[in-house]
Amino acid sequence: MKVYIIYGKTSSSQNHWYTWLEGKIIENGAECTQIPLPCPENPDYIQCKQTLIQHQIQCDQDSIFIAHEFGALSTLDLLSAHLQQGQQVKALFVISAFHKQLSAKPEYNQFIQHIQIVDEVLRSNIEQRFLFLSNNDLNIPAPVSIELGHLLNAQMFEVKQAGQFRGQDGFKEFPQLWEKVKVLLKPARVSFVQTSSLF
Repeated sequence: MKVYIIYGKTSSSQNHWYTWLEGKIIENGAECTQIPLPCPENPDYIQCKQTLIQHQIQCDQDSIFIAHEFGALSTLDLLSAHLQQGQQVKALFVISAFHKQLSAKPEYNQFIQHIQIVDEVLRSNIEQRFLFLSNNDLNIPAPVSIELGHLLNAQMFEVKQAGQFRGQDGFKEFPQLWEKVKVLLKPARVSFVQTSSLF
């Protein structure tokens, strides 16, 4: 199993839950790669796309994607393109996610114009889809995240007073997310039914 954690790179990235979650994933026998995207304060679409290409991301039934804030935009764009080629992935988690222009974040507007989200492809080719949102996110209103959740037909989870799920919001760990991820890391159980011989 291979897990990708995709987020906007900031000087305080180590203060968030990314490295904590990576440790939990590795402890459970899966691979994990953190992919910090450049310049989240003024993102460039081409730079972010090149960053993802450089990581040679694997898109298959053993792949899980976890994307936070602006990282969700690049992840949805990536998967919309790759999954049209017939691949399927195991799961997608988006946290504090959005897909449209935000009045509180005009610096994302130009980036959003380049994003191609093909919702029917994402729904058909991602086995399980999850969205986490907060009731007090000042930059990404809950209705915007909920609208994206409906677009993806995702399971949605609201965490009270979580802000944007950053370290400064108290999220140096993210147990609510880990509870969902760890279930997917367990190998599927195969049942054998003993039958009597016909001969």
